Amino acid sequence: MFGKLFGSKESKKAPELAGKVKPAPIPKMKRVNLARRFTILAETSQGSMSHVSKAMDNEQQRSVCLKVQNSEKTAEALSRASREGRPPEGLIGSKIRHKNVVLTFDYGLSTKKEHWLSMEFVEGVSLSEIRKIGARDLSNKVGLLIQTAEGLEAVHQAGFIHHDFGPKNVLVNRENVVKIIDFGLAVPDEPHFHRPGNRTGTLQYMAPELIRREATDRRIDIFSFGVMAFELFTNRLPYEMAGDQMAMIRARMNADPLRLADVAPNLPDDLCAVVDRCLARRKEDRYPSMAQVANDLRALEIAPKDEE
Repeated sequence: MFGKLFGSKESKKAPELAGKVKPAPIPKMKRVNLARRFTILAETSQGSMSHVSKAMDNEQQRSVCLKVQNSEKTAEALSRASREGRPPEGLIGSKIRHKNVVLTFDYGLSTKKEHWLSMEFVEGVSLSEIRKIGARDLSNKVGLLIQTAEGLEAVHQAGFIHHDFGPKNVLVNRENVVKIIDFGLAVPDEPHFHRPGNRTGTLQYMAPELIRREATDRRIDIFSFGVMAFELFTNRLPYEMAGDQMAMIRARMNADPLRLADVAPNLPDDLCAVVDRCLARRKEDRYPSMAQVANDLRALEIAPKDEE
């Protein structure tokens, strides 16, 4: 029902000035014969714009997650999104180093002109699957959200906006460590990419200003985090889904999200306040940074008995 749409971000400068700022030049990349460099060990997923597999890097002698983008579909999507000058996903990933963000090893262009990147292979499940299973207690869920907030703050501190943040892009490995993945739609936190435009991301987790095609900033990721947290605690989205898609979009733009305490009255008030602030319809009312979200979540005294 919901696919990926296309959009943009906010600048402190006037829109006409922001539009004149050019992005930094993208470095040239050498061509790599992927069939020689990697041996495919297992197929993992086939997305709309990329193919992901577990592979052996024959040059580095290590097991990796290999992501190869469909060059035609990726170029078409980025042109619709007005993303001229956007760095490749591998370059973005290589700039982010944090225990809660998937580690990018290498990236480049294939001999077939496909963008590719190799990453650490994460043995685990997405936060979507954890929510569906429903086996985690409240304290464990809060712990996962703290890790996620810290990872997302690292993305922002590295100078990027994820732009497609949601539970499918948050993995939890066997050691209960969160790993944020997928920077396929991420953009630099720079004026050129702040301008109003088409929508980019997954509709269920989009901030209202992104749906309205207004100028945006990193607070779109904070809103998406709030949607993900609300869903993790309640097993539903924080807005009414009645009616057709256009009716739902109009409601998202003009109505406040549901309050967490109204849907889950047994949750602690302080926890509800954190999630509600992330979900504020006006971006000015949200947290200014994911670091503050992580701090407020860490300050909560959630005992294991306080289950939903």
